[in-house]
Amino acid sequence: MEEIAARTADLQALLDHHAVPLQVLPGAEVTLGAARELRQEQLPLVTLGQRGRYLLLELPEDEDALPDDLEDVVARLGARGVRVLVAHAERIRDLAADPARLGRLIAAGARTQITARSLVGGGPREARRRFALDLLRRGWVHDLASDAHATRERGPDLRPAIGTIREELGWTPAAIDWLVTDAPEAMLAGRLPIVPWASA
Repeated sequence: MEEIAARTADLQALLDHHAVPLQVLPGAEVTLGAARELRQEQLPLVTLGQRGRYLLLELPEDEDALPDDLEDVVARLGARGVRVLVAHAERIRDLAADPARLGRLIAAGARTQITARSLVGGGPREARRRFALDLLRRGWVHDLASDAHATRERGPDLRPAIGTIREELGWTPAAIDWLVTDAPEAMLAGRLPIVPWASA
C-alpha cells in the first residue's frame, strides 16, 4: 500500500520536471474481499487522494448474486469514517438485475461511478450501455471515469461518453461539468455530491 504513494510521487516529479500542468493523486480500487480485511491504519493508504474519505470499491462483475454482507461492509466502512464509491456499477450483473439494491446503497451514503467506455458502442455491450444510461437518468451516478489502463486501447478519453450523454440525455454543459469535475472534487474534499436534478 505504501508503494502507491511512492509511485505517485515519482510520476508527479516527472510531470513537474517536464512542466506538464497536471496533478496526480494516489488511490486504489479495492476489492470487496480486501475491504473486509482492511485495518483502520490502512484505510487512508487506499482511499482516493489518500485523504481517508472515499474508497473506490470493486464488486465482482459476473457473479449471479453479490455477497449478502455487501451492505454490512459498506456500513462498517461508513462507521469508520470512509464512504464507498462503487466502481463501474454498470458492469455489475447483480445490480443490473436489481437496481433497487444500488439505490439502497446510495441512500445509505455510497456513491456510484460508471466507466466512459460503457456509454459508447453497441453489440455485446448494449445492455451495459442501457443500464449506464438508466443510472444517469435516475441521478445515481456521481463520477464518470475513464478506467484508463493504457494510452491507446483503454485511454483516458471521456469525450465519446460525454457526447453520448449530451445526445441521449440532453444534459447541459453545466450538468456534465458536475459529473466529471464538481462531484469528483467534492468527494476528494470529503463532501457528499448531491445530484441536483435527480429524478429518483
